[in-house]
Amino acid sequence: MNKRILKLLYRSMDAPLGKKDGDLLSRHLAGSKELRKIKDDLLALRQELAASAAGSFRPGFVERTVARARGGTLSPAASAESFAEAFLAVFKPFAFAAVLLLVVGFSFALLHGDIIPKEAVYYVSDLSLSRILQLPAF
Repeated sequence: MNKRILKLLYRSMDAPLGKKDGDLLSRHLAGSKELRKIKDDLLALRQELAASAAGSFRPGFVERTVARARGGTLSPAASAESFAEAFLAVFKPFAFAAVLLLVVGFSFALLHGDIIPKEAVYYVSDLSLSRILQLPAF
């Protein structure tokens, strides 16, 4: 089968063809049983995709792609959910790095005592100590 005709068939599924290309494709479709079968298979596949549930394609990219292929839009709940998942996926490494920097900075400050004196960290007032000792556990 001619590759040019197949490309015309595929293009015709997405957008209308020009007069010359449309006539050429129509002639080949009228004369080739195999080409008509390919077109029917493509149409059946598109109908299956249109009938399938978007909820089964999760998360994110595939769901949005299927919604665009169907020509519809995502529901607000689905778009908010996919946005939250994308946000978490992007910023999880940054959050981990920020926590790690905070731990390192706090440890450095405790070890060197320049920023936070050790006495201030380990200080317990007399009032707090007496209340702790009055607990039934002691």
